[in-house]
Amino acid sequence: MPVTNSQYWDNTIAQMDKDEKLNEFGNEVYRMFITRGSGIFYCRICTAIDGWMNIETHQDGNYFGVWHNEDQLRIVTFCEGDVTVEQAKDKDAFDTAVQSTVSYYKRLAS
Repeated sequence: MPVTNSQYWDNTIAQMDKDEKLNEFGNEVYRMFITRGSGIFYCRICTAIDGWMNIETHQDGNYFGVWHNEDQLRIVTFCEGDVTVEQAKDKDAFDTAVQSTVSYYKRLAS
């Protein structure tokens, strides 16, 4: 039986390093390093068909990307092999984290 995108992320998160403390929004944060470029996210594991949306930044490229999934309450950031997954505790925390992420990258671009 094929693994759903949500199951893939649940399995991946189980193998990642978890930050000791919750972030400023009360969300759990997980980290790992991979040796691939961001293409795997765009083409396979953070796809629109699975509910993922790209948060556009001025840094987007094969070395960087940010995606969010409202159904899974997750934000994924990829930067030069470092993968960070923020797992929101609820919809309000997710919306606040997404808004903060969008604002952060807008400030960086200006």
